[in-house]
Amino acid sequence: MCHDRMDGEEIALTHEYMATMLGVRRSSVTEALHILEGEHFIYSHRGLVIVRNRTSLEAFAADAYDAPGVSGRSWPDLGQLSLVAVQ
Repeated sequence: MCHDRMDGEEIALTHEYMATMLGVRRSSVTEALHILEGEHFIYSHRGLVIVRNRTSLEAFAADAYDAPGVSGRSWPDLGQLSLVAVQ
């Protein structure tokens, strides 16, 4: 979901920060990233995750990714609106 909100394939996040966001142990994040690397969906290295195969990553996540209100696809596109226009 971070990838949805960024340009490019690189996401600068530490395992510790991901664990805090998800409410899990850091070691659980490391294990999950190793699985995703083993499937060649991502490349992970000290504070950096690079998405290698977005389509397969989405398929692997299945319903957990495309849940209403969760994925970037269901978020409204505000485009170039100013903050004044949004209020």
